[in-house]
Amino acid sequence: MTEANPLGRWEPATPDEVRDLLAAVDAPWWIAGGYAIEFAVGEPFREHGDVDVLLLRRDQLEAQRALPDWEWWAADPPGTLRPWAPGEILPPEVHDIWCRRGPDEPWCFQFMLDEADGEEWVSRRDPRIRRPIAEIGRTSADGLPYLAPEIQLFYKSHGLRPKDEEDFAAVLPVLTAEQRQWLRGTMTKAYGQHPWLDRLGEHTDSVDERLWREADSGTAEVRRLTGGRPFCAGVLLVRDGRVLTTLAADGVDAVDASGTDWFVGGVGGGQEPGEDIWDCALREAREELGVPVRLVPSERTYLHDIDGDELREARTDDAPAPFILQRVRNADPTTPFRPDLPAGPFTYFCMFLAEFVDEEVAFTPDDPDIAALVWMPLKAGAQIGEGVAFADLTAAGATVAAGGPIAAEARIHLRRTETLRVAGPLLAAGISGRD
Repeated sequence: MTEANPLGRWEPATPDEVRDLLAAVDAPWWIAGGYAIEFAVGEPFREHGDVDVLLLRRDQLEAQRALPDWEWWAADPPGTLRPWAPGEILPPEVHDIWCRRGPDEPWCFQFMLDEADGEEWVSRRDPRIRRPIAEIGRTSADGLPYLAPEIQLFYKSHGLRPKDEEDFAAVLPVLTAEQRQWLRGTMTKAYGQHPWLDRLGEHTDSVDERLWREADSGTAEVRRLTGGRPFCAGVLLVRDGRVLTTLAADGVDAVDASGTDWFVGGVGGGQEPGEDIWDCALREAREELGVPVRLVPSERTYLHDIDGDELREARTDDAPAPFILQRVRNADPTTPFRPDLPAGPFTYFCMFLAEFVDEEVAFTPDDPDIAALVWMPLKAGAQIGEGVAFADLTAAGATVAAGGPIAAEARIHLRRTETLRVAGPLLAAGISGRD
């Protein structure tokens, strides 16, 4: 999109292009402005005439050095552009830098400079408003760092342009109680009164809750539920009434474990930056099995709320459809598992039916957590309960497919949140129904 501008035309870079351009910047930065709100919402909802990047003032020369051949223009208040000389430390009143490749080129993106005090971010609007720098950013589904929506809304609340109102309305349902509380307190401190304060106090379903509830109609938007949210994904490989599982210790590599207690898990694990649930499931299968698999669409998708232990059937147009999608509420919806991963009110667990690409398979797991791959009877979940000897499971038909050995007296456990606890009986019932 190109916008007319008396200071020169804009042809803004995309956020992905910004990431490539700033790859050499050895300092933190965050996509800001309307794109930050869009990432928080999880989908596009309006056009953008520019792209903003938040940078700490103390890192301004690091950014300048990373793009030495570019033109940099500082916006002197109240709105005059002038060249930013190489090595110049900009005065505190300048917090906006326009960037382009050359004198006849369109503007590409702009830096917004903000303050810092040690490990704290300090708002340029009001130095009383602070947060740890480690907590001001989020990560998009594509792995892009962006400014937390409540902080971006605080900056947008100053002017209340039509696009700011549009952004506020779009992101409001996504904000957690903690984010609303922070924004209310911040705006009250800065302004005393503000038109958004009452709306922030209203109870509004989050997007997660709305999409989950709408699945009661029979259709689940799996991609929207999990996009830009914390998730784990994996595969269900079933043969002769048994499902392929992993045995792992609790929080340590298998070689360092005592061997007296093992936890049953599915073939799967947590997301990596930029992955969706389909990418994650296939990658985890390759790492944990060492053999290729393909995802098989499920005729129905089960939705299971772990906290309420509520299970229902649905279908989805997102292909291939998963067999089961679970969720559990996060104690802290604002802190991600890792800084480069998204945060959210729920973590989702998604398992797909799958099959081996090759008829003959030789497992070569490449995961230090895994002690053994075990073909486990589908009905073993009820037998495991709070812990059962591995010998009892082998008597019921469990066999080691790779790794091990597992001591006969070792206790085998199944966590409350383990998907196999619910998926195993569902798979067993499906097989029985076809017999």
